Amino acid sequence: MTSTDNGETWTEDNPGWSDQTDGFINQIWVGGDGTACMSSVVLDSESRADNSYHFYLQKDGGTLEELQVEGFENIRHVVFYQGEALLFQQSYGEYGVSCEMTAYSLATGETRKVTLDGDAMHGAGIEPTIAGDKLLYLYYAETSMPLMELNPQDGISTQVMDTLSEAVSSAALVGDSEGAVYYPTPKGIYRLAPGGTLPEQVVPADGTAMSVNSNYPTSICRAANGDFLVTLAGDDSTRKVYRYHYDETLPAHAETTLSVWSLEDSATARAAINLYMRGNCHSLYSLCTQRYRIFRGGIVRNTDTGVKT
Repeated sequence: MTSTDNGETWTEDNPGWSDQTDGFINQIWVGGDGTACMSSVVLDSESRADNSYHFYLQKDGGTLEELQVEGFENIRHVVFYQGEALLFQQSYGEYGVSCEMTAYSLATGETRKVTLDGDAMHGAGIEPTIAGDKLLYLYYAETSMPLMELNPQDGISTQVMDTLSEAVSSAALVGDSEGAVYYPTPKGIYRLAPGGTLPEQVVPADGTAMSVNSNYPTSICRAANGDFLVTLAGDDSTRKVYRYHYDETLPAHAETTLSVWSLEDSATARAAINLYMRGNCHSLYSLCTQRYRIFRGGIVRNTDTGVKT
């Protein structure tokens, strides 16, 4: 699925990748210039241990090139940064989960192994994002979720904040060109300004899918117009992408109130709310379920629209 209007509409697209890969594609990473990496797996009919894995690179919209990178079957995240594809590999050993990094030069095809220091190596699989000219990531500490900066040349991490307030997912973090980072939580989407120490809430979660206890954020993207695309994993093993739009020009007080009663947290009920809000964006709403949980919308400065993935 591709979108050219910041996630408002989606089109099914076939770039022909499946015809150029062995097995089925299970992960795709795309850079800002369209460069793409993907991994595929060929399933063995008898034993999962005998599955075979492949890793591919596409540059400038050309054909896929299969790469031979040591440990590519364990790649969990890719970042395109300063002319390199940084491959983060996660493995399981005697002492738990560990993370390694391989830097692949997009210009020459050369690779270099980078030994990560303690925080990144044992951070249960880090997924850095580019914020300005920095690589930032979250990881699970014993009682907090620190924000770290990674130097990809020597693998050393430096703490930016000892904990990022309200953060629940180390994978759901995105930066912008100015150096700010954004992350979704059950209370809403927060922004930490470059050099700042106090995250601010830019999109409240009240009345949206983010506030549902059974939903867990697994990723976030920021569109060119400032909208957010948040992937939420449900307790029924489904994943849905929600688009959030925040309009700070709306009035601070609701002009009308809408109450919707549903037997459960229903996608149909939320679709009805979204349809109503498009024509009544100055309204206050609440969704009441059989569990007596009330989602209070406050002034609706954001709407969420589900997209099946």
